[in-house]
Amino acid sequence: MKRSDLPQAFQEALGTHEVLRKLGFLAKEIFVHQNPDNSVLVLLRTQGKEFIVHVGFVGMTRDEMEKEWPKAVRAFNNLEIPEQELLDMVSESKAFREKVSLIFAIQDKGIVIPNRSGS
Repeated sequence: MKRSDLPQAFQEALGTHEVLRKLGFLAKEIFVHQNPDNSVLVLLRTQGKEFIVHVGFVGMTRDEMEKEWPKAVRAFNNLEIPEQELLDMVSESKAFREKVSLIFAIQDKGIVIPNRSGS
């Protein structure tokens, strides 16, 4: 699979998910949601609070997304996408490019950025 095989919103969602993971949030705290208008959100639910990042739109039904999203996640996690494309997907994501603003916005919601890396 190539990065270009994924809808732009999936690429942005995967990049955002990875940025949140690098900040120390657990995968079980991060969700992807499709609204009725086909907008896609990454939701961070942690510490009794919720933070939402809009990542784009998809041209597919909810059923199609429920089928296709897990395939994209598997491709990302299993390195089925070339490594450089994975790195680019993360570094080109809005969450990465605007990570300082993202951190402040998360903190403004009263969410503490975890320090799970030990640094």
